[in-house]
Amino acid sequence: PILNNHIKWIGNRELLVKLINSLKQEYFIEAQETEDIADLILNRTTDKQQVNWLKKKSLLAYLIESLNEVLISPDNIWADTAPYFLWKGETVTREQLSSSADQYKNNKNMKPLNHEVIDKIIERIKNIDHH
Repeated sequence: PILNNHIKWIGNRELLVKLINSLKQEYFIEAQETEDIADLILNRTTDKQQVNWLKKKSLLAYLIESLNEVLISPDNIWADTAPYFLWKGETVTREQLSSSADQYKNNKNMKPLNHEVIDKIIERIKNIDHH
């Protein structure tokens, strides 16, 4: 089946593959086949396994917000991205993502704990995009 809500990936497939591989190397996501994850995001088909996020939900929300308008362009950020992810094997809802984002935005620096690794990954991807 095709997902009704979807992530509009703005970058090319190569950037998506680099992002997926970086997230796998840092143990943010389970070591699924990179191409399967890319197909899931680019083709919106749910016959591919969802991406299993292994860190805190706040870091997933932060990743999604960091990618928003840079490499993805969802109509509704949480509703469009939640169907693509599991969190430690469990379904992720848009409410959970939204509330995780609200929680870290209440922190002093408005970012979740350990956000630096995601910042570095996003910077590397953005630098590749501009070369």
